[in-house]
Amino acid sequence: MNYFQRIFNFINPATPQNVSEKRSYDLFGAFSGGSNNAITKNNLETISAVHAAFKVLSSTIATLPIQLIKEEGENKIIDKTNSLYFLVHNKPNLFQTPFSFKEWWVRQLLKNGNALFVINWDLRRMEAKELIPVDWSRVKVSKDEGVLYYDIDSGKVVLEQANVLHIKHNSDDGIIGKGIVDFAMESLGHIKNIDIFGSKFFENGTTLTGVLQSEKTLTDKAIEHLRKTWNQKYSGATNSNGVAVLEDGLKFQQISVSPEQAQFLQSRKFSVTEVARWFGLPPDKLGDLERATFSNITQQDLNFVKQSITPLAVNFEEELNSKLISDQDKTTNYFKINMNAILRGDIQTRFQAYKEGILNGFLSPNEVRALEDLNPYEGGDEFWKPLNYTEQNKTEENENEN
Repeated sequence: MNYFQRIFNFINPATPQNVSEKRSYDLFGAFSGGSNNAITKNNLETISAVHAAFKVLSSTIATLPIQLIKEEGENKIIDKTNSLYFLVHNKPNLFQTPFSFKEWWVRQLLKNGNALFVINWDLRRMEAKELIPVDWSRVKVSKDEGVLYYDIDSGKVVLEQANVLHIKHNSDDGIIGKGIVDFAMESLGHIKNIDIFGSKFFENGTTLTGVLQSEKTLTDKAIEHLRKTWNQKYSGATNSNGVAVLEDGLKFQQISVSPEQAQFLQSRKFSVTEVARWFGLPPDKLGDLERATFSNITQQDLNFVKQSITPLAVNFEEELNSKLISDQDKTTNYFKINMNAILRGDIQTRFQAYKEGILNGFLSPNEVRALEDLNPYEGGDEFWKPLNYTEQNKTEENENEN
């Protein structure tokens, strides 16, 4: 079977040997995180910090343009005439905008460790014309003779690896990835418990919680009536901080602790830090500005780009390059996610560094232009030298002449 036959043929689903059947369905099960309050991948974003982590990573990537770069000699151009540029930059499929297309794959990657797009090929031009997203819960992966097969919807469609974009994250075997939440499920379970505790805490009242004392002996009926009327008037968040009127010698003794005394607020704050650590995010991106200052916020933004965004971007770029660009074009064409948009805030620092590099002679203007994805210019490969700097050998020659 030749190369193009292998790409475009549908494969008999009974042929391949399943290599990861257990992992392909276990990844979608519920986990409890050490409690009876089960968290699943469908409800984990009810944790506010997790929702914020998903949002900041997916929306940031979604705002960055995917460009098709073509090298022509020393020049690099954005090849807008290529149909692949239009595909990934303008219209990946019939029902997603470029923003929702990029946002979707990041969210899938974080949740499942895998994001899958079926490549709809234009057989006449031998080019991809559409990238169709498929939820990972519908997919099982198998392997036969070194080739991966993707079974979608229990055998309705089975495709070879050349027919899909499969972006994977945290993969143990190079075949199937794991989402961050698979590793963080215990921590997320505890965080969910803190949220539930907080909800119940305020639901049951925060101020008037304690013991009603009486010097008289009360009947069971009187006790039950007193408890019922007390809860109706003073229990719950809407009745907190009310003024109690006590009759017939009753005394109220508060025995509950405040949220601060119970370290509830500290636990909530730790939850944000814990989620930020799992997702590789600076805490300020999740709204925790306690340690953020004017002097370090720029550095945190740079760390966000380098440690959080760049790995996601490179992962996607490499899969696009591998599957969509033909072998003959791979030496000159490549996809690149342009991150200049999120670096604009630090443009002054960046340009100052370039200036120092050029003036001190260890960067040429063309090297700087290459870093900014700009074309070189004639004479830009020359290195500048400060007037008060002199090469050591020339200094020695001048001394010997004298």
